[in-house]
Amino acid sequence: MDVSRRRLLATLGVGSAVGTAGCSGVDRARSLADGAIGGDGAAPPSGELSGSMSDAIYAPGSSVDIGHRLLTVRDVASLREHDESEVAAALIDLPTTKAENGYDLDPSTVETYGRYGRTEIILGSFTREALVESFESDNWQHSETHHGIDVFHHPEQPERWAAGGGDGVLLTTGRNWATPPEAFIRAHAEAIAGETDRYRDDPDMAELLSVVGGGDYVAAVTSPPDLGDRPPHTRAVGRALEVGDDGVTDTMAFRFDESAPKSPRQYAETWGGRWGKQASDDGSSNAVPGTAGRVGYFSASRPERAFTETEEGGVVAAIKQNDPAVIMGGRVSRRFAEANAMEAPDVSFSARRLSDVDADCGGGSNVIELTHRSGPPVLARRLRAVLAGAEELYRLDRCGYGFGEEIVRGASVRVGFEASDGAPFLVLWDGPYGTRKRLSVEFE
Repeated sequence: MDVSRRRLLATLGVGSAVGTAGCSGVDRARSLADGAIGGDGAAPPSGELSGSMSDAIYAPGSSVDIGHRLLTVRDVASLREHDESEVAAALIDLPTTKAENGYDLDPSTVETYGRYGRTEIILGSFTREALVESFESDNWQHSETHHGIDVFHHPEQPERWAAGGGDGVLLTTGRNWATPPEAFIRAHAEAIAGETDRYRDDPDMAELLSVVGGGDYVAAVTSPPDLGDRPPHTRAVGRALEVGDDGVTDTMAFRFDESAPKSPRQYAETWGGRWGKQASDDGSSNAVPGTAGRVGYFSASRPERAFTETEEGGVVAAIKQNDPAVIMGGRVSRRFAEANAMEAPDVSFSARRLSDVDADCGGGSNVIELTHRSGPPVLARRLRAVLAGAEELYRLDRCGYGFGEEIVRGASVRVGFEASDGAPFLVLWDGPYGTRKRLSVEFE
């Protein structure tokens, strides 16, 4: 087996999401029109979120959650019904490629793919035995079996990466801020076993998923109270895409707080109208509003070129670029980081340029020796040595230090830069929740 293609760093990626079966563009357009005339607005996507996927997502707010509430899912089995579509093919590619190239699984056995925080989830008809064989062949170490899920840690970086496997379930994850990766695997295993609260049981999320959960691509996130004004008065935001033979139905939904001054219908009409004006150039139809309880939503039929004719980033990037759930998820993460920022240590360094010596790390011959001069010990993984003008950057935990090792007073690290002398040299400290500070450096 080719080990190089099997590193978790290469198989982890940026995920998106989905739900159930699609229909033709004609049927969808008729559904939108009929829903607007005969019911309370546009008909939402048919079906519901995969039961196995909703079982696997534990509720936000637990000790291992750290505020990552955004859930994205792709219904690979449904997308295969329209795999001639560029949009469907792009959504299918990531999970099936990971399954085949990362874990030697038959890509046809992949049915659903999701991402929740740092964890990626692949569900399908593959077996537990196949996953165990795959991990063991790459020297991953078995840690435990937790609620029926075999937990593995990375052979080279156990503090950074972990994975889990069971019949039809593959989990891969990375450390998130202060939480070790195996904690995320355990949390998902507990959710699958019904031993912890699930995200779908949150009232706001449940009401939102009742509208968007049946899409081929689903993105959904709940909003803490202090973020309810972005967008205004919302407690949950979601999006669903249904891929058909001749286009895509795009549905955006918002669960409004009871204190909102307008009705969900009024918000859906206003926001849908604004969206329609912005999207009209790509050939999208007018947005048709609808409501379901406190959820206001709007749907429109869009041509494939709205997602494929982009300057850069590809189809999935185009999907996420204006996804309100993805945008809200980023705001949730930033707000958490701001609220939990760690104060930077009072540390100073001395530095000197050396010649004809070997560096501990870095790719060039312009070696700078950095010495911890004063202040408390500091984790090497929190420090970066930077030649600002040359845009060269090296993390000091790649200079002979392990994940949890500290640089203490008097210790030196030699970093080799490619740029010549004279570029501004900086040492930056990165906190676990987004804090960043430039530390004092004095050249000898």
